[in-house]
Amino acid sequence: MPHEAADIPVWPVDLRDRPSPAADLRAALAVARLSAGYPLIHGHGARGAWVAALAAMLSRKPYVVTAHNLARTLPGLPGRLLRFAGGRATGVVAVSAAVAATLDAWGAPMERIRVIPNGVPECAFDVPDRAEARRRLRLLHRGPLVAAAGRLAREKGFATLVAATARLAADFPDVRVVIAGAGPERDTLAAMATSLRIASHIDLCGPLDGCSTLFAAADVVAAPSLSEGQGLVALEAMAAGRPVIASRVGGLVETVQEGETGILTPPSDAEALYRALASLLRDPTSAEAMGRRGQEVAAERYTLDGMCRSTAGFYEACLRAR
Repeated sequence: MPHEAADIPVWPVDLRDRPSPAADLRAALAVARLSAGYPLIHGHGARGAWVAALAAMLSRKPYVVTAHNLARTLPGLPGRLLRFAGGRATGVVAVSAAVAATLDAWGAPMERIRVIPNGVPECAFDVPDRAEARRRLRLLHRGPLVAAAGRLAREKGFATLVAATARLAADFPDVRVVIAGAGPERDTLAAMATSLRIASHIDLCGPLDGCSTLFAAADVVAAPSLSEGQGLVALEAMAAGRPVIASRVGGLVETVQEGETGILTPPSDAEALYRALASLLRDPTSAEAMGRRGQEVAAERYTLDGMCRSTAGFYEACLRAR
């Protein structure tokens, strides 16, 4: 973060993974102290929302929170704290209309919610052609290539992609599926590929420092999530000019335009995912057209600059409303 925001002061604050009254209070005190000279506090995610609310109380400042994922009702004290944070926020940002529709779980009044989609930086649009991208990644593979990326966790649906690859490999013997990322499901996915006898078709390449080049190297990008607030992978793939096959869940339904920038399939449906992948690999002309349209849509609606302008405008509206 300091590297990416070289002209903005950055002060790391210890924010634990799980609720801890003592740790949360220390974090809130730190944020309250650091907020001196700034008019507003912004917290991201459920934990960030609660700490931002506490820091705002201590510093007597307004605060905004962003929900990046579909919200759900939490039991007990965590749920009460989250509703307190969401209900008292001056403004709440949802990264998609799908996320906004779930924010009653945060106690957020609808009139305080603003949908501001995530955006991709300008460099995400500046990608090499397919052959050059494969050369940069040292992918000597010349056949069909499907790319995917994300945390290797159950909710990302990569098991469905591996299962679909078993069918896909029968039709395209030289197909390769590259999945970038790390997480608890890595060994499970590797074992699944071995049991299905498609280990040579699946490449669990680990985390990458940005996926734009991987997506540029691919013919199709898959986003088989079981749940998704918006879908940054889909946005980055669109910026790279590649068609996206995504699950019909959450914000992906807004991000991927059916039949125009990609194809939507039911979550956990390996057969439907296989058919969608096969249809685009068999019809590269349609795939290229979807990729071009996806890049146009990303440039029109999902840029980092546009996201920043919308967020700054929301800050100003929240400060006026205080």
